[in-house]
Amino acid sequence: MIAAPAPPRDTPQSSWLVVKADLQAKMDEYMANGAQRGWLIAPETRTVYIYHPAQPAVTRENAATLSGDLVLPGLTLELALVWPPDL
Repeated sequence: MIAAPAPPRDTPQSSWLVVKADLQAKMDEYMANGAQRGWLIAPETRTVYIYHPAQPAVTRENAATLSGDLVLPGLTLELALVWPPDL
């Protein structure tokens, strides 16, 4: 799992998009090297990008939980613990 840190409030949006693109590229690299699941979590927008091998990332917004499914059976991440309280 990669959690994308929220940028400081005075960070230009364009700078944040570069950071996010870098993190997405890193996640693609993990998938290419055999990772079976990846979660890229962007708390500032309450967005999760879910990665599976050889498939495009799935985007979920305002999700309550994430599941490990068949890769990590029984794992559930409660996203209320991740989302910032001010959104």
